[in-house]
Amino acid sequence: MKKPIFRLDNGTPRLLGTECKSCQHRWFPALSFGCERCGAHGEELIDREFNGTGRLLSRVEVAEETGSYTLAMIQLDDGPVLGGIIEDPDTPSAGDRLEAFGTTIDDKPGIRFRRCSG
Repeated sequence: MKKPIFRLDNGTPRLLGTECKSCQHRWFPALSFGCERCGAHGEELIDREFNGTGRLLSRVEVAEETGSYTLAMIQLDDGPVLGGIIEDPDTPSAGDRLEAFGTTIDDKPGIRFRRCSG
């Protein structure tokens, strides 16, 4: 069974990642084969939840036959850099604050990012 990459906490996404106890490096999604920074493994790796808020590093518009979307690189406040899709009527710029939100994608729960509401 595939390990989930997020859970919804009263509609708010909690991203499921990993932290290395040896060097405090954090990454998303969770991987258990070893730390990409220091090589620690086993009990040195702990499950970690990230809050899904951060800052937009870069974005690109992707056009496909079925439609277009905005793909982004996001630096989470909790550490990891991850890729995600922005779903916001006013396309954010680099440096803008983003937040993850729960949505439905192909009849399954999913996450997207938008400009922070607060």
